[in-house]
Amino acid sequence: MDTITLAIITAVTAGVASGATDVAKQVIVDLYRELKELLQQRYGGESEVIQSVNRLEANPESEGRKKVVEEEISAVEAGNDQELIQKAQALLAQLHGQPAVTSSSQVAQGSHIYQANNNSQISISRAHPRRKARGR
Repeated sequence: MDTITLAIITAVTAGVASGATDVAKQVIVDLYRELKELLQQRYGGESEVIQSVNRLEANPESEGRKKVVEEEISAVEAGNDQELIQKAQALLAQLHGQPAVTSSSQVAQGSHIYQANNNSQISISRAHPRRKARGR
């Protein structure tokens, strides 16, 4: 699941779309609204993307509606829009109680890809199959 879809689904199922009563939650609500407004600017207020998000807000527990949001985000290739990704990352960070990291983004495709980001470390060990000795 891409970052944008994950942020929308996580926020909606956490009740963000219905608003918040305290200051801490208000930051999350504001970030969600910013993400949704940016989607509206990019794809239009009547777009399938926005309609699918609105339907999810009406029924946040629906697995089918979550899947439709994911499909619509993918269909418009929103995952290639760095500004949308940064908004989604900021929202997810707040939802998980972590500071937002918006200075970098990584996209990788293919097999055997390993990534480390934001001063993190990665250690990889791969077992290679034994090769048969030639001519012996």
